[in-house]
Amino acid sequence: MTDREMLELAAKACGLAAKWVDVSEFDGLWLNGERSPDNSAYWDPRNNDGDSRRLQIACQLALVPFGDAMVAMHNESGRSWAERYEDHAGYSCSAARLAILRAAAAIGSTL
Repeated sequence: MTDREMLELAAKACGLAAKWVDVSEFDGLWLNGERSPDNSAYWDPRNNDGDSRRLQIACQLALVPFGDAMVAMHNESGRSWAERYEDHAGYSCSAARLAILRAAAAIGSTL
């Protein structure tokens, strides 16, 4: 799954209306007609800790460190899934953001 697909599905999972924008210096997801909580129209939970945390809360994800990996878990109506992403050479925050994004995209794909 591409970053674009993950971002679009994650936005769907937390109820954000967004569209993909392609420009030479930026490719990313922009919120349609609303601002993110930090007053930006650009939404990037893959690289932004604040956007990632808000996504985690909106999707009710538990984040658990597991050895050299981070695991984002969600359980709803007896169905559960976990998305795991290995640590990036010691950068656990980056691994956490990606685990949250992947789990949210999994939720979005079921909606």
